[in-house]
Amino acid sequence: MRFLIFLSNSGGHIMPGLTFGNYLKNKGEKVTYVASNQKTSKLLIKDECIWVDSNTICKESLKDLKKLRVIAKDYDCFIGCGGYVSLLGSIVAPLCKKKLFLFEANSTIGESNRVGKLFAKNIFSYYPFDSKKIKNIGSPVEDEFKTIEVKYMLKKVLLLGGSQGSKTLCKKYLNLASNNKDLTFYMSLGVNGDLNTTLSNLIVRKFVKREEYKNFDLIISRAGGTTIAEVIKSGVPLILVPSPYVKNDHQRKNANKIAKFASVMIAEENDDLSLQNALDYFRKFDNRLKANQDYKNVSHNNVCKKAYEIIKQYEKH
Repeated sequence: MRFLIFLSNSGGHIMPGLTFGNYLKNKGEKVTYVASNQKTSKLLIKDECIWVDSNTICKESLKDLKKLRVIAKDYDCFIGCGGYVSLLGSIVAPLCKKKLFLFEANSTIGESNRVGKLFAKNIFSYYPFDSKKIKNIGSPVEDEFKTIEVKYMLKKVLLLGGSQGSKTLCKKYLNLASNNKDLTFYMSLGVNGDLNTTLSNLIVRKFVKREEYKNFDLIISRAGGTTIAEVIKSGVPLILVPSPYVKNDHQRKNANKIAKFASVMIAEENDDLSLQNALDYFRKFDNRLKANQDYKNVSHNNVCKKAYEIIKQYEKH
């Protein structure tokens, strides 16, 4: 089969698509990506890609749709991973009579996937939904992680600012590191992040690779669906600081949903004390051990394999 995978301009949309794309390539399938000509996409996508000019609904959208309709004839199956670029794929797929499948990382269906759901054969979700069309098999990124064993002493804390970077959150992280000098903090700024600091216990980097998560004793992060899936599968205890600026408050909903199934702590962006209290909670070994055990029970296995097997069932339809 020939796959066209649509990736919107954030790590949370890009990484599931790249992971699934790599799996498909290893199965001998042809894979091409579609992404917006933006900074984050350019940084993360190194394989064959069709670049579109629009990153939101605008006059350029019609040009991109016409371009994709011409290209569509060379492909059998469209894969969307949420966000605006995925919406383009969801519009073109039924027009060109192509099979459409979607990945949904969040606990509520995003705007683009709500449109795509009308035409998709299936949606593959991280959280359970009450719908026959939605298959709760997990996120592709989970396949790239192995669960760690918890260390007795809390020493190294990873601070994730999101792929786009968050100046507000970086300032909160700076205060946290300043007030906990016995710990070593590593801050991942993201594409647009920028921070100067003289703190000896704070190491600042543009990005911390996902394969490095296992080297940390605790991770503090936004509550994007893909990041939650990655960290939960890694088994590293997790503190979530939901962004109050996202559409439909979906990060808050993600945090509240995962907290029902696993031991995560939720802190408020505008409350430094809540973040400190969450950190103090995970200073206790027993609390970190419980989190690690909970995460093993809620994570998914062989996600790419399950999605691929479902898609293959439609190959001759």
